[in-house]
Amino acid sequence: WNKKKFVFTPKEGKDYLIIIGAIDSRSNEKGYVCRFSLEEWNENTKQYQNVQLNDYPEK
Repeated sequence: WNKKKFVFTPKEGKDYLIIIGAIDSRSNEKGYVCRFSLEEWNENTKQYQNVQLNDYPEK
């Protein structure tokens, strides 16, 4: 992903869902856009919720 790295340290006792895939895109000459998402299980709502990620350019 454009030389970006993601660092993830999970919290103990938490469940996570990682989504990696491609979405069709007619506006992109390759025909797809990459998708990356990290979600954390919320016990109160009983649903996965998106985790905010920070990206770090490769040094």
